[in-house]
Amino acid sequence: TYYLSNEFPRLASSVSIPQKTMHMLRVISDSVQHADRIVRELHDFASPRKPLHKKTNINTLVEETLSRVEAPENVKIITELGNLPPIRADKDMVKRVFVNLAENAIQAMEKGGRLKVSTKKTEESVEVGFKDTGTGISKDNMKKLFTPFFTTKAQGMGMGLAICKKLIESHGGRIKAESEEGKGTTFTVELPIQQEN
Repeated sequence: TYYLSNEFPRLASSVSIPQKTMHMLRVISDSVQHADRIVRELHDFASPRKPLHKKTNINTLVEETLSRVEAPENVKIITELGNLPPIRADKDMVKRVFVNLAENAIQAMEKGGRLKVSTKKTEESVEVGFKDTGTGISKDNMKKLFTPFFTTKAQGMGMGLAICKKLIESHGGRIKAESEEGKGTTFTVELPIQQEN
C-alpha cells in the first residue's frame, strides 16, 4: 500500500486512476494499521517489558501528552498542575497511559465538553486526574472497565485500559475510575513517591 500510494500520483499524469481504487487503497492501509495495533496491544499485554525507572517530572509528562493529543474545537482542555516532587518512572510507559486516558475522555465527549487534567501530591504518591464531562459509564460497564477485550467502542479492541492498568501497576501504582452516567468520568492515576534511601 505504501508503494502504490507513492506510485499512483506519478502515474496520474498519464493514466486515469479511478477514485474507488484510491479509496480501497486507503481502506486496506487503515485495516493493516488496525491489525498491527491489535497485534502490538496483545503483545504488550501478554509480555510487557520492565519499566526503566528514571527521575521524572510528571507535570512535564502531562504537558507533553496534551501537546500530542488532538481535541476538536468543541472540547476545552484545562490543566491544573500542582507542585510535585520528581519521581522515578518509565516516561514512555506513563506517557502512553496519559495519552490513552486523554484520548478516551475526548472520544466520550462527541457533543463537546471539558477535560480537566490535574496533578497533586499526597502523602505517599503523585496523583494525576483526567476528568471529562462526557457520557459517563454505566454501573455494569464500570465493573468490566479494566477487563481485557471489553469495549463499548465500535472500532475498539478493549485492550487500552487493561494495558494502562498493567503499566501503572508495574510502577507500584494504581489506576481507578469514577463515573456518573450523563455527567462524565474521572480516571485517577496514582504513582508512588520513592524515598531516596
